[in-house]
Amino acid sequence: MSLELKTLGFDSYAVPTVDGTPAYEIETPFRFVNEDAFYIFGEFPKGLIRFFDEGMTVHSMLAAGMDFRNGKKRNSLKNFLLKRGVTLLPDGEMEIIAKDSTPVYSVFAKYLKAVLDLDSWARENLREPKSRENFVSTVMHCYNKILPEEKISLKPRIKGLGGKDFYFDLAVGNNRVVDAMYPNQNECAGFALKAAGIRNHGRICVDGIIDDSGNRDEAFKYQAILASSGNVAILSELLKKAANESAYADNRVRFA
Repeated sequence: MSLELKTLGFDSYAVPTVDGTPAYEIETPFRFVNEDAFYIFGEFPKGLIRFFDEGMTVHSMLAAGMDFRNGKKRNSLKNFLLKRGVTLLPDGEMEIIAKDSTPVYSVFAKYLKAVLDLDSWARENLREPKSRENFVSTVMHCYNKILPEEKISLKPRIKGLGGKDFYFDLAVGNNRVVDAMYPNQNECAGFALKAAGIRNHGRICVDGIIDDSGNRDEAFKYQAILASSGNVAILSELLKKAANESAYADNRVRFA
């Protein structure tokens, strides 16, 4: 099963354990609110898949200034994670467990989405801005999974109507550009303007990904508003598609 970690799209390496059970640390580019790395480990006990964090995520939240010694606050964290399929253990460790018949990446994607949502939740509580770097890195990772043969580049410039330059977050291959947006009027209006501005490039697909780690209702609202501007999805939809990448072997991404 350790070979299946290679399908995650991140580097992983074996780490020592007390009982000698094989376990692996997975390196990702994501950073928590206090710039700690996301600590994600994987192991495959008999018949199971397990991803966990050795309690490091709660440790990072404490270091960032969030206090969970109050039982009510701890229960809020526990329920936040449970809604996303992740369990908070009494010692502060987070884990997700599934049968080994489940695709490894789908389990990992659910765990990763929970940690990314938790980071956004922590930033909101600490009145810190959301991490655009984490957001764009997540979107880039998903496109790498869905369209593995396509080269992805950052900050592509497209010359649009009237000779104006329009910049997007990602270019996927030669005929797709992607913007990562938060669900607010300014960012979504900017996406609509850029999509209209490059309509002279009929061969270019314009994708928009809306962050739904906070207010999902707002994300869905802007998804509906922008439906005529391009292929628009919320981030959790994109992660689900990345977990089932074999369905997109025709090199098209459908958000309908």
